[in-house]
Amino acid sequence: MKSYREALDIILNTFKPKRECIHIPLEEALYFTLAEDIVSDIDSPPFDNSAMDGIAILYEKGQKEWQIAGNITAGNYAQMDLNSSYAAGITTGSKIPEKADTIIPLESLNISQGKAVLKEGIEIHKGDHIRSKGSDFSKGKILLHKGTRIATNMMHLLAACGKKRVAVYKPLKIGLLLTGDELVDIDSIPERDQIRATNHYSTFSQIKSMNMQAISFGIAKDNYEELKKNLKQALDSDIDALIACGGASVGEKDFMQDALKEMGAEILFGKANIKPGKPIIYAIYRKINKEISIFGLPGNPLSSFVNFEIFIKPAIALMYGIKLSAIKAYLKRPFQKKDNKRYFALGELSYDSQGNRWEVGFSQSLSSGSMFPLSQANCLAVIPENINSLNQEDLVECMPI
Repeated sequence: MKSYREALDIILNTFKPKRECIHIPLEEALYFTLAEDIVSDIDSPPFDNSAMDGIAILYEKGQKEWQIAGNITAGNYAQMDLNSSYAAGITTGSKIPEKADTIIPLESLNISQGKAVLKEGIEIHKGDHIRSKGSDFSKGKILLHKGTRIATNMMHLLAACGKKRVAVYKPLKIGLLLTGDELVDIDSIPERDQIRATNHYSTFSQIKSMNMQAISFGIAKDNYEELKKNLKQALDSDIDALIACGGASVGEKDFMQDALKEMGAEILFGKANIKPGKPIIYAIYRKINKEISIFGLPGNPLSSFVNFEIFIKPAIALMYGIKLSAIKAYLKRPFQKKDNKRYFALGELSYDSQGNRWEVGFSQSLSSGSMFPLSQANCLAVIPENINSLNQEDLVECMPI
């Protein structure tokens, strides 16, 4: 059995699907990962322009009034022959006249009958309120590096560089297979010992939340030959990774590990010293032209969810430049555990504005079938293997979910 860190390192070192480069419209590029450096093709701003509505002047010390020779608005530049006694009315963002070197804001002026007079007590300085050409960035500068995940705050920059289409890495195709005689679709009313196949929708959404493509391979019965048939169908398809929910333990009908071995997959580990989610299989299936990483997750809802968050999400994040955050929070109540596993407890993280700190509370229960507590949580609180008890006010690492 591997420790959490050992298991994660194995995954991070071997999860190496080939990333393809595609070109997509900028409007569709949000949350994709850049497959190229973004280099500016122009200076920004492309010309000296006004940072304020006001007048553009040729600065001369002591000058306090100007005749307004004309007006310049954004996108409607007009060259004016200015001197120290004449100014141009100008709006924010407008290109300034060639001889102008200073902007005086409207609120600093009294303007009447084409004449601008500086208000009493106002001081001006040469160069005030001018945004110089290239002051934001210059032509030829690398602005975003290959491997950066595109976020909303980068769209202005990409558009400013004229990137109508962007080179990005194509999302991975991740197959999803559920196993279990007890599973029925969610539009059915469960009978006798049946349960709804909730893992499909939970894991599907987790895949999509990483901006990857999820491909469903349905539900396989707890039958060895049928499981191999379903696995073969998935592994013969054009996927980069496979997540199989159920059959990962060592029960009478937990066939996953044996089926994968018979099909030629290399099992890298079958258990991790964690709670919930101890029975997790990680394997590599090698084809002629590619390797497919296989994650065998437990069938219990909470275990399956946690294993995705702590193993699969970091692997995808590393490949695609996605930054995963962790928050240190003060524990609201004491916590006890009875073994040396690493716990990932469902937590409710909140910010105490008066104390200027993060706080977290979580339940003693870690039942692997819990769905309602999962829906109320916003983080996984991490309790390391060598810690068996935590006191109120202890600091705990929390992984937002």
